[in-house]
Amino acid sequence: MERIKTLSQLQEVQLQRLETHADVVNIRRTGTIAAFDLITADDGHMSDVGPTLYRYFLNHDVLLRPYGNTVYVLSPYCISEDDLIHVYDVIEEAMDFVRNGGEKRAA
Repeated sequence: MERIKTLSQLQEVQLQRLETHADVVNIRRTGTIAAFDLITADDGHMSDVGPTLYRYFLNHDVLLRPYGNTVYVLSPYCISEDDLIHVYDVIEEAMDFVRNGGEKRAA
């Protein structure tokens, strides 16, 4: 239970990083589960940004599966602080990638 409490606190600290991003809304957390929504032209669970983010995360060794414009972070209880920080680093990089044209630029 102590590990779960620590992980919950780590999630909260990392979510605070996202509060300064203008394209992030509806930041939420319950226990060790965190989520937020990205403002996109086609918000919702059918948003085209989901597959783009998913590919970006996989290409950067992070296993997150967005649901449309919603990103969920469900970390395993054994994740290290450094690994969780890395997850949020990659999330921020992915948001920049999408904001700057994403796959259009990479094509």
